[in-house]
Amino acid sequence: MSIRPLRTHVLGLLAALFVGLCSAPAGAQDAGSLLSDFLHYATIDNHELAGAYGSALLDDPMAPDEFAALVESSGNLDRFEDVTRRIQGVPALAEIGGGLQARYQEGKLAQARNPAQIEESIALLGQGGRATLVARRRLSEAGEYAMPYLLPAFAQQGDVVLQQEVGRVLVEMGSQAIIPLVTALPHVEPTLQERIVGVLGQISYPTSVPFLYDLAQSTDNQRVGNACERAIDRIGAGFNPDGDVSSYYEALAEGYYAESGSLTSFPGESQQLLWGYNPAIGLTPQAIPTELFHEAMCMALTERAMQLRPDNAEALALWLSANFSREIDDAGRGMPNPSYGDDRREAKYYAVASGPTASQRVLRRALDARDTALARRAIEAIGATAGGTNLWDGLGERRPLLEALLYGNRRVRYEAALALAEAHPRTDFDGANRVVPLLAGAVRDASATYALVVAADIERQQFLTDALRGQGMTVLPTGSSLGALNETISRAPGVDLIVTDLLGAETENLIASARNDSRLEAAPIVSLLDFADLAELQPRFATVEGITLLRSGVGRSGVASASEQAIEASLGGSLSPTEAQAYKFRSLKALRDLSVSASSVLDVADATDALVGAMDSEPTEIGVLIAEILSYVGTSEAQQALAEAALDAVGAEQVTLLGSLAGSVRRFGDQLEDAQVRRLIGLSMDSDERAATGAATVLGALNLENRSVLPLILDR
Repeated sequence: MSIRPLRTHVLGLLAALFVGLCSAPAGAQDAGSLLSDFLHYATIDNHELAGAYGSALLDDPMAPDEFAALVESSGNLDRFEDVTRRIQGVPALAEIGGGLQARYQEGKLAQARNPAQIEESIALLGQGGRATLVARRRLSEAGEYAMPYLLPAFAQQGDVVLQQEVGRVLVEMGSQAIIPLVTALPHVEPTLQERIVGVLGQISYPTSVPFLYDLAQSTDNQRVGNACERAIDRIGAGFNPDGDVSSYYEALAEGYYAESGSLTSFPGESQQLLWGYNPAIGLTPQAIPTELFHEAMCMALTERAMQLRPDNAEALALWLSANFSREIDDAGRGMPNPSYGDDRREAKYYAVASGPTASQRVLRRALDARDTALARRAIEAIGATAGGTNLWDGLGERRPLLEALLYGNRRVRYEAALALAEAHPRTDFDGANRVVPLLAGAVRDASATYALVVAADIERQQFLTDALRGQGMTVLPTGSSLGALNETISRAPGVDLIVTDLLGAETENLIASARNDSRLEAAPIVSLLDFADLAELQPRFATVEGITLLRSGVGRSGVASASEQAIEASLGGSLSPTEAQAYKFRSLKALRDLSVSASSVLDVADATDALVGAMDSEPTEIGVLIAEILSYVGTSEAQQALAEAALDAVGAEQVTLLGSLAGSVRRFGDQLEDAQVRRLIGLSMDSDERAATGAATVLGALNLENRSVLPLILDR
């Protein structure tokens, strides 16, 4: 196979990946003067002029690769590196020094990845001596970007020396060579397969294992099969002729889903490469934003896992999780995703088609990772498909939907309770007693944000309480430790935020305790610390999601701002009035359906206090819905509250409420107070015929004695 027939196509393909790095230079001579002047004035510590020339150099439209060439051709490379490193210690020049260093490094990358230089370097490989050493260094710097050229050079048969040198380069590239090689592996002829497998064995990295097993079990070429066995043994996996290839792919997909650094070719860069193979043109790279790369790889690997074993339920759940995560990351980007075409449906389509058990596995994964956004997507899919008979099928000892009732995010708790209520479970289960109270909480105060304050002394507790209340948050009773607040936490509708002001060791212990408490594990934590403790803990917690560390001297506005940002980042922000209203309506409808169906598992009576308390303050539409629910609750409290609401209402609302009251009396008999009965008798004699008839209907349901009804008959 020759390199040249592929040159035109692949050159154009790779050039498209670097168009931003390889544009034509502008004003190179002027830039050279700027560089010289910048270095001069920075060397003599004239910070003002050094800053002016450095800024102008950064503003020059020269492409990064041209900038790198300018620095190297100036004869001042060592001086440039020394100056830019040194001035980063000067506050006025630090940003300029860092920017120039970054631009030079970006340019060096662009040079290394330039398709023309890659071809030139491959040609140098066969020349021996210093030329080969230079070529190997350049190709190693190019990494994956060199693979569309290295593979055909490795495949050609005419130049044995070049072939051997290319093989050496591939091994030296290590993990960056693996995915392009295994992408090509199923599509090339057996002789080349055997040699690629040999390279993968020498690289000895576990990423290759699923692909080697796949080839070992699918090939009918004995030499290729034996090579796969040797490579797997060399990697240290221990070849098993009966190995489950689907599980190997699934395990690798887990690594990508976890965004393992060892599986990320270009950490810190904005894009990665996805690989395809076309027999006519060879390897085809496609750039993809780094934030979408891992999900794309995970989905591709789990698809192969399911092709090999269609009943691989965990692979399906992992694929659904990755697809939801892709959709979450895609939201708001406004750009096409190169790994997920417009012809594919939204993630929810595949989740609901897969059934509630698969989505509960997704929910289990989300809860374990404290991934609130994924948990909500999973619960939405469960709610669309789960019924009373299939809530727990195939889930072993775990009950993810029940675990979600205790999750730290209120949206997740509400949505889990709604999914359970709307599924109309037919048999009792542990945690059933939490469902109706959660729905009642959504009716009563869904928009409230509950904060827990833990501080060493009362003065600091009050300071933090005032700062949070100023943001409209509801602050729970305060204390000096989590242990002292255990009962408060248990009785609260939820904890949306924890704010602390403690010593460093106590803060560490609190964070560990909170993350091991199902009631608090998802709640963001904002901790105030003195200077020494902050300096000690900041490196350990700077990248830990949901943890914010502040200097204890920050004012109320600083506490308030950090708290709002923490809630937004970890929980998606406080519930808006619109969201709260939506949860309220859904909860009321779920409670009504439960009451009408007389559920033996979820007792609507547990919501009585909340419903009674909400009825007076809610608008007509909601009040009427609450009344309908209360009419199915067989307690005197519910019936008497319903009577008070009906007697105090007017017009059409009163007629509707009287109908609900009559339904309650028919179902559960007379539980009214005497004063309410007298008021009903009076209302039944009212001039408004509809209200009078409604009251009379209630009286009839009460089955009063003749002397109580006689005034109605004799009334003129």
